[in-house]
Amino acid sequence: MALAFAMRQQLGIAELDKLPMESREALPVTVLPKARNKARALRKGEPFAPSSPSEWPRTQAFVHDLYTKHARSPEQVAKALFEEIDALDGEIPSANPFLSVDEAGVLAEAKASTERWRNNQPLGPFDGVPIAIKEQSDVSSLRTRLGTNWIETTPATEDATVVKRLRAQGALIVGHTVMTEFGMSPLGVNPQRRMPSNVHHSKHMAGGSSTGSATAVALGLCPVALGADGGGSIRIPAALNGVFGIKPTFGRIPRTGDRFDGSMNHLGPIGVSSYELALFLEAVAGDDGIDPASRGIAAYSANELLADMAQGIKGFRIGVDETLWALADPAIVSAANLALQALEDEGAEIVSISLPLAHHASAIGYLTLAPEAYASFRRLKTKANEEYGPDVRLMRAFVSEIGPDEYLAAQQLRATLRKQTSELFDQVDLIALPSTACLAPRFSNIEEMVEGVLDPESLDALCRYAFLANITGLPAGTAPIGRNADGLPFALQLMADAWDEGAVLSAMAALERTGISRSEKPARCF
Repeated sequence: MALAFAMRQQLGIAELDKLPMESREALPVTVLPKARNKARALRKGEPFAPSSPSEWPRTQAFVHDLYTKHARSPEQVAKALFEEIDALDGEIPSANPFLSVDEAGVLAEAKASTERWRNNQPLGPFDGVPIAIKEQSDVSSLRTRLGTNWIETTPATEDATVVKRLRAQGALIVGHTVMTEFGMSPLGVNPQRRMPSNVHHSKHMAGGSSTGSATAVALGLCPVALGADGGGSIRIPAALNGVFGIKPTFGRIPRTGDRFDGSMNHLGPIGVSSYELALFLEAVAGDDGIDPASRGIAAYSANELLADMAQGIKGFRIGVDETLWALADPAIVSAANLALQALEDEGAEIVSISLPLAHHASAIGYLTLAPEAYASFRRLKTKANEEYGPDVRLMRAFVSEIGPDEYLAAQQLRATLRKQTSELFDQVDLIALPSTACLAPRFSNIEEMVEGVLDPESLDALCRYAFLANITGLPAGTAPIGRNADGLPFALQLMADAWDEGAVLSAMAALERTGISRSEKPARCF
């Protein structure tokens, strides 16, 4: 059909047929990543310390400093939080990142946390800290609806593994944040929800699909939130709203209790600094005995990532493929080059690399993610096409034209790209890329904010650099590196070898030390 033909051209899928046969490996037996680089051993020492607590950004350290000094209690913080959520919900357009909250449950947990702090017995680094959860992971007593209004679900009877592990540290699980419908749009629009706009410019999009989690963090409602990333859904909204995010290695965090599966979906955090990301991963990673993708994955020991981060990045080799960078907005490239210079000043070496097949990573990703998501939809109650939002209707029409031969051919190309990327980590510790090829897209009119947007060009520009990490299963993070004259954030993406989240976080922390990278305060914030 004409629509599917046009999308193939716009998303670069038609170009895949032109690639030579020798670029296709045999179909992979597993999508689980394997570490290639054996040179960078885990570094030990004193743990990385966060910057001194300040009024902004409102970090985990800031919250705990309040509790340690008895300046405020978890109960007071929780009550103020719900007042702010109510105020944001009343704005037009809505700035509220939450779909549903468990106010009674949170206030009860906050009361228990207040007592622990009174007795100087906190459960862990997240005791009394508000944390938000994307609405695709189960939170006990809340309905998990994946950005839709028609999925008939009853409230979850237990938490997802990641939520259980956060509660065990005393975290205040505020509720579910809004997402794009079935996570299919990176733009951050969803006619099934009242979606927040970009926190730095209300006429621009917030990105997705973890829209609410990113804006909750950027607004100062919580220092860290759970997102999920199948094709950039953590890194894109984090980048567009000027905060930090990391998609860990595939399998690092169990997906038990998360409603998406497939070979590319990862759970991971969005936070106000690299420190929160490290604390989050240390709290939730490791085999839960249920999720097969996490089988055999060891939990982090206390301060394991923080000790690695504290050692800096002296001697790191950071790879840059200039032909890939040339596809991004020149303003983003300029800001990212300044960030790389700062990393050089911290002792890293910038080296030239070449990964030609990465030009097609997003097309391979579309041909993988869309059919896998479509297969998941078929398990749901069938609905008339008009009940979906326009972006999901477009995806359904597009996927209906994808044959099994195309999906399998994409997996062969994916196997080659996984091999080539893995081999690069014999030469480098990190690969640097822009987080997105464009800045936050602008809404053309108020109707787009409510009814949704069909914009394959912006979709592809936002996803262009994201799919490489999902296809390979390798860890990748995004760090803010400044803003343009309109206040729209720039961001740098850093990607590491399998199971080496420490390298990504170490580089992020280095950028923070230089002052290049920080979460800027938006005009409206908690």
